[in-house]
Amino acid sequence: MNLQENIKKVLREETEFSPKFKRRLNRFKSFVWDNNVTNYPCDFENFEAFMHGIGHEIMDMITDGSDTDGPLSDWLTYTDAVRYVYRYMQDDLEEFYNRECGNKTLKEATESDDKKDSKTPIVDVILMGGLDYRKGDLKIGEQINLLKSNSSKKNVIGYRYNQFDKIETAIIQNPNATVVLFSAGCSYSSKVASLIKNKSKLFIVEPYAISKNTSSSVQSAVGKGVPASHVITGPSKARGLDVVAGATKTPKGKSHWDALGYVGTLI
Repeated sequence: MNLQENIKKVLREETEFSPKFKRRLNRFKSFVWDNNVTNYPCDFENFEAFMHGIGHEIMDMITDGSDTDGPLSDWLTYTDAVRYVYRYMQDDLEEFYNRECGNKTLKEATESDDKKDSKTPIVDVILMGGLDYRKGDLKIGEQINLLKSNSSKKNVIGYRYNQFDKIETAIIQNPNATVVLFSAGCSYSSKVASLIKNKSKLFIVEPYAISKNTSSSVQSAVGKGVPASHVITGPSKARGLDVVAGATKTPKGKSHWDALGYVGTLI
């Protein structure tokens, strides 16, 4: 990393994380470099599984709850921790993993399949759902099942329409996953687009285009590189009609909820 890149990194860190977290940053980094995962990196099938393992070690540390300064919750959140690892330590961790495990034989790779933590599955699709509290609404679990029912990608996780922090963490942890925003979840289109390197991995399904904020967010996402054809719109403004030019139309006769099943056929 050259001097200019290092300065930019430091400035980003100054604004992204709490003062309490930054004061204990060296302690946190020491933990990342010395835990069960980094001590046995080649037990993991690949680098992505290795990074998932680190995420679980961090969760276990936070769940454990305390250190010499008192409760970890006073200075450490899972979102901050995972965000820092993926944004500022990933390159060094990947170099370490490749150096330690790059020459694994086929036999070693097969053995690691048996050893790898079953808690670290690779996520295919991340869903941010629509409203789920009104009469007739589908709960988030039902929305996930509807999306899965028409998709060949079965490892789908989902969060409610107002859980952006959880969506952000899931995207950081699963950078190759496809992301689907549905209905009320589309209000975060611009923020989510900023998190995803490959913009073609984002689908925006029937946004509530009556809302100026939601419309602007969807348009901003397209402006950032999300294909307009990945915006799925229904027959009315409440279902996204005319929010952007070049959008894909939900097939005739399909309801708002059906659109969530329809997008499963496109990913």
